[in-house]
Amino acid sequence: MKRLIQLFLLFFVISTAYSQTSIKGKILDKADNKPLTNASIILLNKDSVLRYFNRANEEGKFLIKNIKPGSYILLATYPKFELYSDTIDIKDKEIDLSDIKINSQKMSLKKLSLHVDCPSHSKETR
Repeated sequence: MKRLIQLFLLFFVISTAYSQTSIKGKILDKADNKPLTNASIILLNKDSVLRYFNRANEEGKFLIKNIKPGSYILLATYPKFELYSDTIDIKDKEIDLSDIKINSQKMSLKKLSLHVDCPSHSKETR
């Protein structure tokens, strides 16, 4: 009986190890195709709970390993850039997302109105 339990546990560990996969890709600035170094790549489950996290390297490339199969929300973030979001289904093979291009957020000021009321001061001369 003990041998049977050990065999079952060994099978479970091996099947769990083989049922995990990875995703890879590259995060780029959409305007000039430059890599976004240290961009955050996040995988959330359906309930928006953080499951996996990694950062892009100097070339904008990222790799997240040992992902359990399932449906996830992929987020890619970088300061002063738009948030990239997509739903992906992880199965039993590596997924190559290739290039993910993100737009920068540009602050634009269309109109500025400034109205200031200042009290008038009179100077006395001697």
